[in-house]
Amino acid sequence: MEIIEGRIVVETLMRVEVLLIMLMSAFQDLREKKIDIMYPLACAIISVSWCVYDIAFCGGDIKFIFMSLLPGAIMLVLSKLLKIGIGEGDGLMVLLAGPVFGPVLVLTGVTVAFAFSAIAGMLLLILGRATLKSRMAFLPYLTAGMGVISFAFI
Repeated sequence: MEIIEGRIVVETLMRVEVLLIMLMSAFQDLREKKIDIMYPLACAIISVSWCVYDIAFCGGDIKFIFMSLLPGAIMLVLSKLLKIGIGEGDGLMVLLAGPVFGPVLVLTGVTVAFAFSAIAGMLLLILGRATLKSRMAFLPYLTAGMGVISFAFI
């Protein structure tokens, strides 16, 4: 019972840390339309620490970790292939946050992020503040989606 309670506390703390990093990078993405490499590196350190902790002390499954990397890997491939829309920073942040959140929360968070960005895009179009050719930073919506989903499942 103590291992399960300890795991929940550590997992929640790591999720909050990743969300704070995503929030800081989201502000930079809004201002500059790119993010500094220090944010994905910080996420990577937290993610690797979580994986080591989960496998060593909680009997975590490596297949589960690999499954949680898939959404971010797909986003990275799409960013390379399409050269528009989703940026590499978005894919990197999803990839590196994946193990901490798990595959279900990552997929749900990305889906919520797409819904948030679609709603915001429609509002900007209606208000005349954007055109169909306008570009929006996606990381703020991703951060909001991951945050909403994280706290919805606590």
